[in-house]
Amino acid sequence: MIPDGADQLVARIGGTGVYATPAELVAFHRTHTERLLRTVLTFAAVLIATPLGFLIPPHFEPAAVIFLLGLYFTRRAWVAEWDVVRMLGTCPRCDASIELKRGTVLYLPHSITCRSCRSEVWLEVGEAPHVDEERRKAAMSGTSGEAQQSELGGKPPGTWSPAASNWRDRA
Repeated sequence: MIPDGADQLVARIGGTGVYATPAELVAFHRTHTERLLRTVLTFAAVLIATPLGFLIPPHFEPAAVIFLLGLYFTRRAWVAEWDVVRMLGTCPRCDASIELKRGTVLYLPHSITCRSCRSEVWLEVGEAPHVDEERRKAAMSGTSGEAQQSELGGKPPGTWSPAASNWRDRA
């Protein structure tokens, strides 16, 4: 049962070198205006709470901690595009069940650590490719030489880093 105002999204859980698995994602979408309002209110609370931190000895450190934590929560209010109602799926590496708690805020793609195999996978919007079970198991164990890297899904565009590419070979 989906609550009023919630969206059911076609989602998948992917990882590097394995085929993505389908996930059930039901979440509330936060509009740009709602995110902006939450961000402004959070930052206003930080500006009010930081001077109060100076009243606690040793004076500077509590105020700095309040301010830095406030910046974290302000950024979190801005990027929180989805509010999870329910998310269920399986890890593409070990087939363990993965779920997110109700109320988790998401900005997709969202990184998840599998509790079973400790690998980092991510939740993204889109349909998981249909792959026969034998080929998927071969990719999970790393014994498949026929799977193309473009089929297996690389890192999402938001997580690129020079350490994860061959940028030195481009001369």
